[in-house]
Amino acid sequence: MKIGILTFHRAINYGAVLQAFSLSRYLSQKGNDVSVVDYYPIEDEKDFDIFRSWFSPKGFIYNLLVLPYSLRLKNRKKKFKEFVEHKLRITSRAYSPSELTQFDGDFDTFVSGSDQVFNPVSDNSIEAYYLSFAKKANKVAYAPSFGISTFDDELQKRLSGYLREFKGLSCRETKGAQFVERCTNKKCPVVVDPVFLTSKEEWLTEVSDIKRIIEGDYIFIYDLNGRESLLHMAAKLKEIHDIPVVCLTTKKYGIHYDVDKLLINVGPLEFVKYIADAKYVLTDSFHGLSFSVILRKQFLSLIALDKSSERITNILDIIGERNRIVTKANIDNFNYGIIDNDLDYDMPLQEMIENSYDYIKDTIL
Repeated sequence: MKIGILTFHRAINYGAVLQAFSLSRYLSQKGNDVSVVDYYPIEDEKDFDIFRSWFSPKGFIYNLLVLPYSLRLKNRKKKFKEFVEHKLRITSRAYSPSELTQFDGDFDTFVSGSDQVFNPVSDNSIEAYYLSFAKKANKVAYAPSFGISTFDDELQKRLSGYLREFKGLSCRETKGAQFVERCTNKKCPVVVDPVFLTSKEEWLTEVSDIKRIIEGDYIFIYDLNGRESLLHMAAKLKEIHDIPVVCLTTKKYGIHYDVDKLLINVGPLEFVKYIADAKYVLTDSFHGLSFSVILRKQFLSLIALDKSSERITNILDIIGERNRIVTKANIDNFNYGIIDNDLDYDMPLQEMIENSYDYIKDTIL
């Protein structure tokens, strides 16, 4: 079977490219001819520019802060580009939803997902990721997220027609699945993010040739939005265990990071490797949490932004580890010793993964 995947595979974002890799890898292992449709509008390239306009006061100051890190940022972009080109099989590029029609007829099934592909941010996004261009192939959604937590009647009217055209619908979060069921009157299962379709052993094989970032035990921070809180948490752990702190930040400059090693120039598989080698992981990222779970690491999960909390709490509820959530309200009196508690979540997690395999078998394969 020929399968085309539409997702955010070009983002300079570890979770985005690794979930695209894992889904295409799994579908290929099942004997399918799989490609990622290279939908990449020209305006999306601007989101990953290193510098801002030099002609505005704010842009000028920002660029001065970024300048010392610009070479590392360029190298990071290069690593992401090489990962996409070497690890994903991609089609020719489409710059707009109208150009996606060239692929209609090339595939038996289009799969939309995962990541926030169902976020109704724009009409162009809806046209592309809700697969309205596809008239000849089956349409399936695998673990999409809406990226929002409230769904009103107006949004239901806007999206219901698109959703009813799908052969198979699933979601990554419970609220999204409930909204889809309201729109279609059909069951919408909650499935695991595609990174869970690749096992711990398979991920470790993928990163086996990458060198350790530091010898011995270390605390690993993956920082999206919670820098100050994550550094506070790391300081608490360092007081207890006296091991170095390594921080990977998505920010473009590294001031105010009191850590033993600050990382900026890191590729997707290095990201997996550094989590795999860590003694402890502290993160406010869903995919940072996901890889901690897959690789059986001791972790704490910070809720830095309330709007991003649902997908984090969903996975923690599945594995029964909601007590590992740190918030700004409890950060000072949190029991950091809990990070050393035994983790025993193989059975509920594996059951969820098996259900996801079944969904793929029933709707895609």
